[in-house]
Amino acid sequence: MNILLLISFTFLSVPAHSRIVYFGSAFSSYQDERGNLFWNPAGMGKRGYLASIYSYSDLIFGSFGTIQKFDDFTLGAGLQFLNSGDITKTNMMGDSIGKFSYYSFVPVIAGKYRMGRFNLGGKLIFPYSSADDYNSFGAGMDLGIIYELNKSFSFSLYGRNIGRQIDEFVSKRENFPSEFRLGSLYNWENVGFALEYSIPFGFCSSLSLALNRNFEMAIGYNYGLKDLSNDRSLYALSGLSFGIRVRYRDIVIDLGSVLYGPFGISKTIAIGYGS
Repeated sequence: MNILLLISFTFLSVPAHSRIVYFGSAFSSYQDERGNLFWNPAGMGKRGYLASIYSYSDLIFGSFGTIQKFDDFTLGAGLQFLNSGDITKTNMMGDSIGKFSYYSFVPVIAGKYRMGRFNLGGKLIFPYSSADDYNSFGAGMDLGIIYELNKSFSFSLYGRNIGRQIDEFVSKRENFPSEFRLGSLYNWENVGFALEYSIPFGFCSSLSLALNRNFEMAIGYNYGLKDLSNDRSLYALSGLSFGIRVRYRDIVIDLGSVLYGPFGISKTIAIGYGS
């Protein structure tokens, strides 16, 4: 298992919803998407409920939440979580002395306001993590803006994980894995193309095709996450990803697959319900 993902709150770099994952994280400029409760809150929309889960190398990522609309205001609340499964504990000699688990919970509260061509969003996060006899918690926020140039073009600015670790795991407080994204989206009839640049993670992009209202497919490309403390690439969520969306009445199902570097391909699924 890639233990680098478990250092402090580094896992916050990983998207918490299936649709964002298989779009290669190039999703910040999309609007009226329930999955944006766990990404750019300025793109949050469509009242209802959502849940998502995916895993790799025994790590399980998941999220669930609800969104409600009130005229130009949209409010959302949810929870994202991570569990490692069993990890072998060793002594100074490298001998096994038992097992432990790492888990984390992140309550999320988000709001969005539509003002003409501007969509303004904010989100509060309160991550809590525990590993063996150690635990840590923090507080942070996301801020996002989406501007609609016209029906085809939109642009976004998105700041993620702006916050602080309040209580350290052992003796040192780690920085949140903050990033800032500049994105654009071009929609032409049933085709969407998004391109984003993230500081410090680099470029990502996605291409989607809606065959009709009930079926959509997408392919994404993500340069890859990095371990901020050592400036080394994790190669998690890197390379190509692929997914489909199937809709039946008010039920939406997202199925995707994404590369997790040397750990192979992870399968992911999400379900949403509402109008």
